[in-house]
Amino acid sequence: MLVVGGAGYIGSHICKMLNKNGYVPIVIDRNLKDKPVTFGPSFDVDIPTNIQALDAIIKRFNVESCIHLAGSSSFGTAKNNPGLFYKNNVITTLALLDKLIENDVKTFVFSSTASVYGDIGIDKCVENSLTQPINAYGSSKLTVENMCKDYSKAHGMNCVSLRYFNVAGIDTEAEIGELGQKTTHIIPLLIDASHKNKTFNVFGNKYPTPDGTCVRDYVHVNDVAQATLKALSYCRDNAGYDVFNIGSGVPTSNTELIEAVQKHVGNINIEIKDARYNDLPYSLADISRAKEKLQWIPTQSTIDNVVGSAVQWYNKTHKKEIQ
Repeated sequence: MLVVGGAGYIGSHICKMLNKNGYVPIVIDRNLKDKPVTFGPSFDVDIPTNIQALDAIIKRFNVESCIHLAGSSSFGTAKNNPGLFYKNNVITTLALLDKLIENDVKTFVFSSTASVYGDIGIDKCVENSLTQPINAYGSSKLTVENMCKDYSKAHGMNCVSLRYFNVAGIDTEAEIGELGQKTTHIIPLLIDASHKNKTFNVFGNKYPTPDGTCVRDYVHVNDVAQATLKALSYCRDNAGYDVFNIGSGVPTSNTELIEAVQKHVGNINIEIKDARYNDLPYSLADISRAKEKLQWIPTQSTIDNVVGSAVQWYNKTHKKEIQ
């Protein structure tokens, strides 16, 4: 099982679950020295610069399938440097797909994003909802989805795109987390703000939500890993291309999230700001299709469990600071 981006936050959780379920994850990633935890043979390969290195790896391990998680995902950077996203998300995936076809690897699971939907109002995102991304990150991921669809038709490749919503939380055994990465995720930032007595800015919502703050769908990373394994099995058994939302299906406002974090870490200094023009006001998954087709149900995505696991990881990795 080739796992591109397998040493990152989501990738390491997926590789751990693959390993537990009898698969051998072959990790392809960059800068592995900064990502010390892997669950299978790992190779530091810069795609597409060193794409030829995959030939020997695929043959050596008799690779049959690929899960692709690598890419750029920082929303702030997407506004100012869109080229980075098209290079890392589109051009890299194009080179990878061509190499997989060349080596007769025709099962492909792609980690896409809820950002492909853009702003659809206060509605659940369904897989056939309008896709109008509001930044280069979402646009680049949507471009890759279309590439997967076309490669499936042209080359008989079985492809599944998984539109992850707000992936959060940490391995409940606290074995893996966001090692070596400067997080932009709201939950660890809130935890950090509490411990360091920093003020945390909360931005308003242009839509009339109950408490006036943005709403998100938080899904535990272990549920995401489970969904990815289910998608892999589905992909092997079903020809063509398909797409699924992967979320909790439960709306959580920023106010509700802050309250959940404060239960675990104590008071956080909050300052309310006006809505930002580039913030998505509302994002919520309809996961009925994943439940039906993938036989997947999120079991670890209560907001308390998501936050609790993140706090556990923060405490483990910041022992000296906390003491």
